[in-house]
Amino acid sequence: NQYTLTINVDGVKEEVEYDYNEAVVAPKAPAKEGYTFAGWSPVVPANMPAKDVEVVAQWTINQYTLTINVDGVKEEVEYDYNEAVVAPKAPAKEGYTFAGWDKKVPTNMPANDVEIVAKWEIIEYAISYDVDFKVVSSHEEIVDEFLNTEFAGGRHERRVNKVMEIEE
Repeated sequence: NQYTLTINVDGVKEEVEYDYNEAVVAPKAPAKEGYTFAGWSPVVPANMPAKDVEVVAQWTINQYTLTINVDGVKEEVEYDYNEAVVAPKAPAKEGYTFAGWDKKVPTNMPANDVEIVAKWEIIEYAISYDVDFKVVSSHEEIVDEFLNTEFAGGRHERRVNKVMEIEE
């Protein structure tokens, strides 16, 4: 008598006919993105019994790592394949504005590890000085104004000489 071994991989079935007590060739392990094949349920018999048998592929979900890199400091978060990813909070850095991540943060975890790196934009500040009631902004203007301003009583002569020495 012949019996049927049905191989079921996620609802896709393949049937193989065997004679009673014939040695059964174990099916090749299937592959599925984001999962590791964990065997057949029930176990594939070594020899075909006197009845039809259906074996179903069993899977273990894989975990992948999302690495959040902020200036070389890395935080790793583990996610199951296709699990919803919680977008990390925007980091802060003195003197900089957070400019986003170097790549899009996935909505769901793909079947690979992902690293995202913080990008920064420097904050530029404008500095102005009031020198003898004249507002100056650049380094050159400040030095010129200081060197060309007459100070009462000669008390700043050493400072002027030192600035001129540095400028040379």
